[in-house]
Amino acid sequence: MRLVSIQRLLRRGAITNLAKMLARMHPADIANVIDHLSSLKEKREIFELVRGDVKRGQVLSELDGESITLVLSDLLPSDAAWLLKDLGSDDIAYILSVIPNDRAKEILALMRPGLVERGIAFVDNHQVRASGLAKALFERRLATRLPVLRGRAVA
Repeated sequence: MRLVSIQRLLRRGAITNLAKMLARMHPADIANVIDHLSSLKEKREIFELVRGDVKRGQVLSELDGESITLVLSDLLPSDAAWLLKDLGSDDIAYILSVIPNDRAKEILALMRPGLVERGIAFVDNHQVRASGLAKALFERRLATRLPVLRGRAVA
């Protein structure tokens, strides 16, 4: 039902109405609509009409791999990195794993300081991994800070 309504609004050029409709929708519902649109142009138009970087990032994390690649293809790496910054490491790892490797590396390089701490890194020059690395980094950081924390607590 929403898909038909959105396609009708797109054909009519009712951008204001479409933007209002998208503002009321959940990111997963918007992603579902984008995934089911047949035209690359329609997919990009809908994604661009989503207001707010956080919501756009959430929509991106709900898209299928093909739609992610299409939507991100027109964005600058810095813009893509900005959209990903508020997502969880598993979502970021998934998104980076479905786009071309060179593009993923560009985006990751712009996000590296925060992402390495959150556990995202390239493995074997082509895969992205989240959970295991995050746990190892957290445990290492905790182990190096424990003596300091104990010293302050005792003093």
